[in-house]
Amino acid sequence: MNLSNHSGAVSDSRVNSSTIISWDIKRLLLVILSLQLSIWGLYGIQSLFGFKVPLLSQILPFIYLTFVPGILLLKVLKFDNLNRVERLIYSVGSSLVILMVVGLVTNYFLQLTGISQPLSVIYILMVMTLMVMILSALAYIREDPDKVYSVDLTEYLTLTNLILVTIPFLTILGSYIINVYGNNTLIFLTLSLIAVVPLLAAFDKMPKKSYPLAIFVVSLSLLLHISLISNFIYGRDAFYEYYVSTITLKNLYWTPNLSYELNALMSITILPTIYQKFCNISLAYVFKAIYPFLFALVPLTLYELFRKYVCSTNSFLACFFMVSIISFYAEMPQLLRQEIGEIFFVLSLLLLMDSKLDETRKYFLLVLFLVGITFSHYSMAYYFLFLILATTLFHKLIKTGKIRAFHQKIKGGRFKKLGKVLPLAKLETPSHVSIKLSYVALVVVFILSWYIFVSRGTTYTDLVAVVVSIYNNLISEFLDIGGSEAMNIALTGSQTYITLKIVTAFNLLATFFISLGLFYSLYMNKKGKSVHFIPEYLILSIINFVLWILAIVIPYFSSILTANRLYHITLLILAPFVIIGGVKFFNLFRIEKTKALKILSVFLVVFYVFNVGMVGSLIGEETSMGLDSSVADFPRANEQELVGARWLASNKIAGLQSFGDMYRMPIMGAFDWDKVDDFPKNVTWIGGNYIYLGTVNTETGTALIDGGRFSGGQYVSMKGWIGIKDRIYDNGNATIYK
Repeated sequence: MNLSNHSGAVSDSRVNSSTIISWDIKRLLLVILSLQLSIWGLYGIQSLFGFKVPLLSQILPFIYLTFVPGILLLKVLKFDNLNRVERLIYSVGSSLVILMVVGLVTNYFLQLTGISQPLSVIYILMVMTLMVMILSALAYIREDPDKVYSVDLTEYLTLTNLILVTIPFLTILGSYIINVYGNNTLIFLTLSLIAVVPLLAAFDKMPKKSYPLAIFVVSLSLLLHISLISNFIYGRDAFYEYYVSTITLKNLYWTPNLSYELNALMSITILPTIYQKFCNISLAYVFKAIYPFLFALVPLTLYELFRKYVCSTNSFLACFFMVSIISFYAEMPQLLRQEIGEIFFVLSLLLLMDSKLDETRKYFLLVLFLVGITFSHYSMAYYFLFLILATTLFHKLIKTGKIRAFHQKIKGGRFKKLGKVLPLAKLETPSHVSIKLSYVALVVVFILSWYIFVSRGTTYTDLVAVVVSIYNNLISEFLDIGGSEAMNIALTGSQTYITLKIVTAFNLLATFFISLGLFYSLYMNKKGKSVHFIPEYLILSIINFVLWILAIVIPYFSSILTANRLYHITLLILAPFVIIGGVKFFNLFRIEKTKALKILSVFLVVFYVFNVGMVGSLIGEETSMGLDSSVADFPRANEQELVGARWLASNKIAGLQSFGDMYRMPIMGAFDWDKVDDFPKNVTWIGGNYIYLGTVNTETGTALIDGGRFSGGQYVSMKGWIGIKDRIYDNGNATIYK
């Protein structure tokens, strides 16, 4: 979308006026008003006649909630110098924060007036309507009435874009065919089509204007091909998040007086409640469809961030590498709160690294996104807090000359050669980016205050416990494989699947490329050639790279996030160095840059086909749920397993515990998280409590314990647990013993 301002008619006679859409502030507000009236109309039809208009009842509320508040806010703030992608992502990010804040404020004040269900659609709709009207009035007052925006549809209605747009729809259809017929042919073909995309970019066969659309549809399709398998959520954390979400959804109010640490997160309490009630879809599909759509904006945001420092093709390939990794498309949909938290994390990074925006408006959005990340995910909030503090401290040391003095000391001491190689002094290169100390102070105070007081300090206590554990084991278990999850993965990989061993090798090679690319970028800055990165971004990169290395060598360092998730998060900043380092690696063999980039794109495709499980599917290794024939065991639930879990939650004796294996325990947790647990190693601990078995358990007579199928878990006989217990429920796919 190429937006341009016009004060008069389009003068180029070669442009077909029928393909140009133009609008001013009046037309924009008229469209928003029409949408607002449509939402009220749909609500009225549903309330009076009990009829939900198919598609419109889902699509129009989604557009209204996701885009309208943010679009109006950007208009009020007069963000006129944003490009099309920036305007889109900032609008969505702002809308999400506004929804959570509106829900929270409405929830609080209406309860004071005695209204018991303040999150009902009617109340949220009334508050949203009032807010939209106020923002519309402010936008009309602040906008120049003579300013006209135009877009030429011929820029979008290209063959490339039309093909790209079909990919998510093919993914949806392919997932449906797997769920109903157990046939993965269409999904396999769709994943093969995605594999061609980076080659088209590297070989210059795709217009650069299509890159943003390409990275969005690739990201969305990879997420959907996993999230849409089965009719319910999947994973482990997701079932716990689902349970906490249902509390707010059933009550239609949020209370901070629950003991669950996740209850402090608006991203899985108030936000999904609003989407579910407005869009008329099940809570499961809010998480399976809407959240992946929102999360697919993360790579799109990173594309804009990376493009500030590397060319468009390199930025695109860096994003493709990141979304190809299992932790992005398979693990993140299991971590619903992190999906939303990462949106605000990357938006904050993009804003912090932007020097062209007005400082006041920029920091207004930064504060807004700070609220968003704090409301969304405690781990991401703490990670962001750490990065801001560390970057600010490092930058302060640079400005005061401490880094230069340290560099000179190295050069003049025993490590002269090291001092000549390290480009520390060039981190002093002036830039127009700065992080205000007042903002840093606000980050610290707001995040710590929210999690200490609202979540009753549970997440803060967990963080302190991890730090203590790292300190206590630092010397005794340094470089110990058992203590370091990342080293365990790197050195042992999967004990069963050859394709996952190859994926591990690829990730180790990618880490080497990152180290080479980061060093090269620092070295090039030292020589004054092709300075791509500003010092602030290099500082962030160094910090993230060090964190990833520490996760490998220090025991329990990645305990709070797990190694895979930490790798994914560090790649949000380090991904461009994979491309830079890969190209420079091939340059060592006298391969020129353009050809090296093409070779690297082939490497990315090979990496991709192993990661998404295409090779595993061909050789009989069921490593991807998205390509699974429904035979292999994954953390998901069929309909009868859900029925059994609901029955148990409704009929169990209060105070008794329910036990299940690694993949079945979370299914129970979706309906009763308080008294569920994994199978204990000591079978006597089960006592007179309940045992819940799923389809795989009953068909194989085994249970998965001590980890997932790909993370060291093992299948053992269930005879010791069942013993002489009575079977009190059996629907063919779920069995319950007591």
